[in-house]
Amino acid sequence: KINTSNKSTVLITQARSFTKLGKNDEAIMCYDGILAIKPKYITAKFLKAKILFTLFRHEEALSLYDEIIEFYGENLRNSTNLQAHIYKANICYKMNQFNKAISIYEKILSRLPDNSKAILGKANTLIMLDRLEEALDLYDVLLDSDKLYFESLLGKSNVLSKLQRPKEAIMCYDKILDVNPQHSEALKRKLDIQKTERFSTK
Repeated sequence: KINTSNKSTVLITQARSFTKLGKNDEAIMCYDGILAIKPKYITAKFLKAKILFTLFRHEEALSLYDEIIEFYGENLRNSTNLQAHIYKANICYKMNQFNKAISIYEKILSRLPDNSKAILGKANTLIMLDRLEEALDLYDVLLDSDKLYFESLLGKSNVLSKLQRPKEAIMCYDKILDVNPQHSEALKRKLDIQKTERFSTK
């Protein structure tokens, strides 16, 4: 007879294997099996929430992240709790709850001011609130620290385009393409700006 601890270990191993194979439904069933045995097993909640997030089952994922955050409280030095906060903010962004996402990113930054993912997430969200100059400042903070280089340049170029500063936006795309000439998003966006510029000058 397999004891409770061994059964949960077997199930989590199976869940991870299913996840690698892209069998998300089977993985979720394994995590549900674990949580039926150990309802407070944080690792199982976190890994299940990550799958739900990728499946766009945002409400379910959000519920699990809230449970994780409640468990750890204000301790954002804990990696799992920090990631739960980041994922929760990302879900709020995807659900168009931009002010709520901003508040979560700011909570993280009040304790971990150099957290690059929170800075990037806040900058991306500020764009959606049309707070473009604030977003631009945050992208520059990331670029000055050489963190999340491509993501920051893409965000900055997006803001510059919205601010009607196409030449500067193209310069950002060129920096990306200097490092990765096949970067599809940078190529597409640069071409879009060039087409628009040519049309507007005719």
